[in-house]
Amino acid sequence: MFTKKYDRLDVDDVESTQRLTSKDHPSEETLYEFPFRSWERPKSYKTIVGYTLVATIWSLLFFTAGVLTNRAFSHCGFERGFPTDLDPLKSMLATETVRFQGQLYFADNGTLLEKGHDGIQYTGDPSDELDNAWKKLLQVDAVDLIESEADTVRGKTILKESGHSVVGVSVFHQLHCLNMIRQAAWPDLYKTGESERGYRMHLNHCVDYLRQIIMCNVDITPMTASWSTVANRPVSNFETLHTCRNFDKVKEWVVARSGHKHPLPYAKNKPKPVFKWPDLHIGADGKPINTHSGSTHSGSNQPATEA
Repeated sequence: MFTKKYDRLDVDDVESTQRLTSKDHPSEETLYEFPFRSWERPKSYKTIVGYTLVATIWSLLFFTAGVLTNRAFSHCGFERGFPTDLDPLKSMLATETVRFQGQLYFADNGTLLEKGHDGIQYTGDPSDELDNAWKKLLQVDAVDLIESEADTVRGKTILKESGHSVVGVSVFHQLHCLNMIRQAAWPDLYKTGESERGYRMHLNHCVDYLRQIIMCNVDITPMTASWSTVANRPVSNFETLHTCRNFDKVKEWVVARSGHKHPLPYAKNKPKPVFKWPDLHIGADGKPINTHSGSTHSGSNQPATEA
């Protein structure tokens, strides 16, 4: 009988880190397991899992931070209010998707027509119903704020004897300007009581004020178009979906704090204007002239009434 004989190998002479296994000696079991040199010793299973777990956690953190940051920039201002918005009113903000109305189209004879609106009408020939709709829309032009609601405006606006700080809410002034332009189309029916010069200045103010707010909001909702075979021209689709702030919620809050509820005069605090009225006088032609430069301006040396 042959006897198996094994010779011990010198580990220092072995450069391979692999085992001497049955792969090298098919008929034998593992003969010897060589220890790995310290610089070749593989990472333990727990270490590898640990590194993988840490990398995964950091990836999730960066992803979550990116999502939250994106939400903050895209929704915080429009849905929750911008730093320039009236602070106590921010809690009433809510968004909704609204399909606009007022589509224009050409009849078969080429006449330009407008589809009717659902609900309240704000355009058309003057009527009591139309005027009442606008009156209801504009029933409040300012709000009275007190205690914590007035914190962000206190000292910056007029303080009533009742202790209320009075401020306007811009959307209602914008609607006021829009209504004034509407009425300007019917000068024989709507009398303002202003001088012709003052009335023109008022209208110019409203047009430019609305221009600024439109450019400020930059509505980028796409408007598709279709081809009118009758007019042989494209017609824009105005009945598109828009993401809007809910107007009714804001109006409800404003009406509850109507500035008409507390009497005048504004006695406690009369803050100075944040701007300086130019030194103007009226020339022979009836136009205001700046006495410093001699240039003509469409302005006045007195504060205008609430436009």
